Amino acid sequence: MASIQYRERNGAGRWVVQIRIKRKGRVVYSQSRSFIKEPVARAWADKREAELRVPGALERAQSADVTVCQVLKWYEADYDGATKFGRSNLSHLKFMMGYEPLASRSAVDLIAVDLVGHVRQRRSEGTGPATVNNDLIWLRGAYWPWGGFKRDAH
Repeated sequence: MASIQYRERNGAGRWVVQIRIKRKGRVVYSQSRSFIKEPVARAWADKREAELRVPGALERAQSADVTVCQVLKWYEADYDGATKFGRSNLSHLKFMMGYEPLASRSAVDLIAVDLVGHVRQRRSEGTGPATVNNDLIWLRGAYWPWGGFKRDAH
């Protein structure tokens, strides 16, 4: 599963660990990290492989790559053909796709506490309550096919 290779670049060497899992000849999961020392690289590879062997871990790891930005893009693509968004609505949706730190968060792990933090951050920047409410409306609309937000904290 894991391959470990030594790579030298500009006079500095690194140990690169590549973990790939294939199912039916297709790569379903890929992850890599680099380390300065080989024993650390081997230890991480062993630990990560053990984590991925736990039932359900591979599915969680695969879905963790989906960001809030990606969900909003899917939402735009799904509804753009059926109902065109108005210019203002589309502009707000595009803004949300690029608004950090929310846009780069894992969409699967997003919980209510994250949304409260988003609201507080937006309000502290001077954004009005109606505009922040629009943020939440867009997120709810994009998440609806997934059954809404998780309520529990990790």
